[in-house]
Amino acid sequence: MIIEAIFIVLFTVFLIKYLNYYKKLSKWKKYYTVTREQFLNQLPIKIPLINPYGIEDGIQEELRLSKKHAMVAKCTGNLFRLVILDRKIAHECFVVKKNNFTKPIELYKVLQHEYGSNIVISNGDDWKNHRRFAEPAFTKDKLSYLAEVTHKTTNEMLDFVKRETDNYKKPFDICEHSARLTISIIATAAWGRNLDMFAEKPPTLENGHQFSLYEAAHIDSTTGVFYQYLVPDIVDTILKKLPFKNIGQHFQRVHDEMFGYLTEFWKERKEDIEQGKDVPDDLMSFFIKGRSADGKPLTKNQIISNEHILLIAGHETSSTAMGFILYELARKPELQEAIFKTLDQFDHEPNLEDYIQGRLTLLKNCMKEGLRLYPPVVHIPKRATKTVKVTDVNGKEHKIHKGHMANVNVHALHHDERSWGPDVEEYNPYRFEKPIPQGAYMPFSSGPRKCIGFEFSYIEVTMILATIFSKFTLSLDPALGKDYAPKPKTGLTRAADRVPLIFHPRASPAKWVKKTNEPKI
Repeated sequence: MIIEAIFIVLFTVFLIKYLNYYKKLSKWKKYYTVTREQFLNQLPIKIPLINPYGIEDGIQEELRLSKKHAMVAKCTGNLFRLVILDRKIAHECFVVKKNNFTKPIELYKVLQHEYGSNIVISNGDDWKNHRRFAEPAFTKDKLSYLAEVTHKTTNEMLDFVKRETDNYKKPFDICEHSARLTISIIATAAWGRNLDMFAEKPPTLENGHQFSLYEAAHIDSTTGVFYQYLVPDIVDTILKKLPFKNIGQHFQRVHDEMFGYLTEFWKERKEDIEQGKDVPDDLMSFFIKGRSADGKPLTKNQIISNEHILLIAGHETSSTAMGFILYELARKPELQEAIFKTLDQFDHEPNLEDYIQGRLTLLKNCMKEGLRLYPPVVHIPKRATKTVKVTDVNGKEHKIHKGHMANVNVHALHHDERSWGPDVEEYNPYRFEKPIPQGAYMPFSSGPRKCIGFEFSYIEVTMILATIFSKFTLSLDPALGKDYAPKPKTGLTRAADRVPLIFHPRASPAKWVKKTNEPKI
């Protein structure tokens, strides 16, 4: 009897959800061209019959659809969304008619925690307040320290490469270690702390911590976030309450450790500022010293929440970009030589002023082209706050209805032959020497919600490339074969699965490389 009652309840719930789904689907079909119908929610992996399309299948399907459609609708489970495939519509959503769209922050619950809102998961006046505090730290004149930090940390990685590859004799998979590099750089920039991620010996634990700062930062900002993305809240809650150790409890301990470290850094820096001590011009200092429009400071929880989100968002784009960029450069010796000729003109270590004056444009464009071909974030969502009319590149008018979500497909925009020419699938950094059509390029989003750290990322990767190619040429592991290409691995961002590189020390490094730091051949 009990089993029958449970079955009836479950069947009734299923039937109600099924009817609601098709009622909503019928309405959407009146408004839009629906190209995907699926009663169950979209899952990251393929499961025959249940989830026939994986994430990568969807990306490639939308790229094909972009040849014929400016926007299409996908209706899967409880997620009904438009997919914007046209650069002009994208530009209108993000810039021209920006006041008619908002960020659907409910999709970013994976980045929410007990410390409250931050610059990523906020809207309206709350977001403006967070932005006002953070923006001064990301202006070019405040990033002068970044070049030096990046050179130093990249050289530490190159020493690690030497140890790991038996003096450059073995391949080194950059995808396994790029996150360590970018997390270390942003930790120094945000908190003034060296994580020693490439040290020969693991750092000692202090103040009762169970994890080193490196371990906590690395796990919490990579697999920890992915765990929150995949595991439903109810399952996570149950796992944390079980009487035995499990993965949910493990990630909670790491999370607690990370916020413990951030609290310590906040307390220490706040005391130094109050005592009038000299402090670094890093993010922690800016957040503590900053004041809102009404003269109020950020609370401790707001500062810690923003520091945490900037660790996650701040390292991810640069890290995922590095694998694809170095893969493409390793295949193109002529581009490596052009980079080296650029670097060999310097009699000093490239700095922020060189970047600002355009003396490192080729290296910056190598990153920009990598982000074009392989955008780490494929979809950027917006929600219409009112019914909006938009126009595509062919002059055709469309409507986006109030309350409906519109996902701009960045990958489709970046691979549109109408914007980029017939060589759209080729890696060619020189294409950025010409003007780019509005809306055709947005790896960091666009408009007022454009990533606040986009310039930070450009400077960081430019200096990483400068440090590497001042001393080395790169080639792919010959064991892979000449037709090898990394497979996209889609999680929170779209990264390369593996890029094993051979580091070849240059017989004559760039002029500015000190002899004591030259790699031994």
